[in-house]
Amino acid sequence: MGDPERDRTLAAGFRDGDPDALSAVVDRYSPEIFRFLKFCTRQQDLAEDLTQEVFVRAYSKRHLLVRYTNFRAWLYTIARNIAAKEMKKHHYRLELRMEEMPPAAVAGISDPAPGAVTTFHEDQIRGLLVEAVNQLDHEARELIVMRYFSELPLKEIAEALNIPMGSIGGKLSRALLTVRRYLESKGISWDDVSPMD
Repeated sequence: MGDPERDRTLAAGFRDGDPDALSAVVDRYSPEIFRFLKFCTRQQDLAEDLTQEVFVRAYSKRHLLVRYTNFRAWLYTIARNIAAKEMKKHHYRLELRMEEMPPAAVAGISDPAPGAVTTFHEDQIRGLLVEAVNQLDHEARELIVMRYFSELPLKEIAEALNIPMGSIGGKLSRALLTVRRYLESKGISWDDVSPMD
């Protein structure tokens, strides 16, 4: 996903205070940071304000950026901290809605075999997936959102959530097993869907 060398160059320029790099970083990362914050706050305007705050805070703390390879994860850590404060303040809960579940996330979570399900069945699976994910604990929901909605690699998720890399796969597997069991309890056979990788 993306161009790692370009990302390192952008991160280095950002850390050095290059205004062009700042602009490029905002252009590159703000859409996904905004999506994540909107999932957290449920409010478009607030998510837009918090997205700006993420980049202002990142820029003011750019001297703390040590490794350029974890730049995206570092931005997500800042976004997550800002979101956590806002969620606690207003008693928000990270939840998904069916209309927010992009086809790519549905395909990642439960990739129906081609031609195996009808559109109705796909919509039913989407609705049940939303229900299943929303019943997970907060950390598991964050894992699902970061992995399948923000499409972050596991290494970046581990860094953003401050979870050891050796633990992240197991935590995600347990979350997916819970989703699978929920689907099966609602009559959706796991044979109709493919496990997430």
